[in-house]
Amino acid sequence: MNLHRAFSASLVIATLFLASFVVQAKYTLSQSDSQINFISVKNDRVGEIHSFDKFSGTLSNEGKLNVEVTLSSVNTAIDIRNQRMQNLLFNTDVFPNATFSAQIEPSLLELSAGESTTTTVAGQLSLHGQSVPMEFTLRVNALAPGKIQVNTLVPSLLNVDDFDLGKGLEALREIAKLQNIAYSVPLTFNVVFEA
Repeated sequence: MNLHRAFSASLVIATLFLASFVVQAKYTLSQSDSQINFISVKNDRVGEIHSFDKFSGTLSNEGKLNVEVTLSSVNTAIDIRNQRMQNLLFNTDVFPNATFSAQIEPSLLELSAGESTTTTVAGQLSLHGQSVPMEFTLRVNALAPGKIQVNTLVPSLLNVDDFDLGKGLEALREIAKLQNIAYSVPLTFNVVFEA
């Protein structure tokens, strides 16, 4: 009888520990399975796709989302242009990161594997010392238990002036001897979070 009680107590403790772990678990952005892209348009007719190579993020079970992008990891496929963007546009010595924070519906984390849904997430994007409201229209796919994929259904537009990047963009235009560079920048992403 004592052995049965001890076993039952151990089982209850193990169950409570596991439940506590699940409640406290958080999702981490998988950089190797994810990508963040933006598009620049120069001289009114030439569009180019760029990306960032380093970023991280967390998503709590309560739906608190935080993503941080390392701006010095900007990848335009041209080394000198990468350096110019780092120094002239982003000023990465002073503003090394861009961050996005938002509160999402926790129910999005309860999708069964194979299920998907669409949603709109509104949050704050902090870049170059400025914090601006930003909204994304997203598709959320549950890939497996504890693994979700989130991608933009349509690009979201960043306005360069909102982040005090106009002077930097003009410096890029002058050094590259371009007629113009668009001040509206489409942003897209496809990211995977794992518990």
